[in-house]
Amino acid sequence: MGSNAKNHTVNGSIIRENRKNLGWSQVELGHRSGYSERVIRKAEAGGSLRLQTILDLAMAMSVQGRSISPQDLTIDFVSIARRFVESYDWLGPKMLSACRDIFPPNFSFSCSADPNQVSFAGVWIGPHGFQEFLDRFFDTFTRERGTLKPIFMASHDRVVARFEDQVSFQGQEMSAYWVNLHFQFCDGLLIRIDDEFDSLNLSRSLEQLQLAE
Repeated sequence: MGSNAKNHTVNGSIIRENRKNLGWSQVELGHRSGYSERVIRKAEAGGSLRLQTILDLAMAMSVQGRSISPQDLTIDFVSIARRFVESYDWLGPKMLSACRDIFPPNFSFSCSADPNQVSFAGVWIGPHGFQEFLDRFFDTFTRERGTLKPIFMASHDRVVARFEDQVSFQGQEMSAYWVNLHFQFCDGLLIRIDDEFDSLNLSRSLEQLQLAE
């Protein structure tokens, strides 16, 4: 995160949520971390803080079985999730060219579907594994770019992106289906995505098109 002299913009909503989950007031968090209530207000407003201040806040809130890193307080998890979804929406199988840097080596992508019905079901590890998932998905389907309208919901180290998607099979448009992407972060890194979608609807639409051939 750089030297102590450099300031960093913090994620105010994450700090506020952690504080409230602990049942603390701004005054109490300030007391436990060694800062004034004014500093805590600045932090929760998304202000810029010294690295040492961020370290002290993370340490103060790492209680009750929680482990909070400085990265957790500075990274905007919703922005990372949004970048992932927009890369998928606009670039499809080539999305890693725009967001490979958000995937650590141990990243996993879990697609909850019946492997007997779709070839891209399963758990895919790392950027290379995720690329294999993309290749299998887009070998089966095509989709129109720039059509998604995702809604994002954040809670501590998790983000859910919900949207409706629509794909085509061999030029035939299929029924729209809902998708929930569950993003999980640890120490400021994206470590897992669980792809929960209306697999039954998608599989039925695919089966109907295959039977109609």
